[in-house]
Amino acid sequence: MDLLRNVDLGQTALIAVSLCGLVVVGLFLLQFIGLGFDLIGSVFGIFFDILGGGPLSGCGCIVGLLGCGACACLIAFAVSVISTCGTPRAVQFCELFGR
Repeated sequence: MDLLRNVDLGQTALIAVSLCGLVVVGLFLLQFIGLGFDLIGSVFGIFFDILGGGPLSGCGCIVGLLGCGACACLIAFAVSVISTCGTPRAVQFCELFGR
């Protein structure tokens, strides 16, 4: 019973309310973190459904390869345009990066 005499009820109530508040805030944070992971998982799911063929077998693989090819072409075009910066053949696109 000596332990109960040393306990301050005001401090105990403050600790209890603080812990309840931390639990509530923690639950909201977990919801937002779960929402973020769910969004990322959905994007990957859609991507792999397209690559997997979806309703038409093999179509997704072709779409994926065409997408990769288009990205490679855009990158090659951008590199060729950026390589002309600082030369007499510079294009207006170079002004975005400065001369």
